[in-house]
Amino acid sequence: MAQKQARHFLRLLGSCAICVVALWSNQSSGLVTGIISVLLIFAGLGLRIRAFLFVGTMTFLVNAFYQLGILIFDYPFSKWVIGLFVGIAFIWIAATFETRREQITALLRSWMSELQTWE
Repeated sequence: MAQKQARHFLRLLGSCAICVVALWSNQSSGLVTGIISVLLIFAGLGLRIRAFLFVGTMTFLVNAFYQLGILIFDYPFSKWVIGLFVGIAFIWIAATFETRREQITALLRSWMSELQTWE
């Protein structure tokens, strides 16, 4: 069990270091950071390693919000367009969730139990 925790910590540390360097060194476009984070997500899903999945997801979200902030400050009109599309998407997600609540909760429970068995 101690070796499993040590491997998890080392994977977190290594993948976080790569992602932080990518975020810091490529701030203007975010393309390299996005590619690295998506690769980490797929590596986590394919290899069934939670550390890669978590770090990839967090890096992708941080990069997406950072790029959204750049877009909003450079092009203020785009804030309204993006806000409109995000609002419509959230309404659609909420409506879908309400109609299929039982199926979604069962699926989430099975995913969580599956994720607990990953390394």
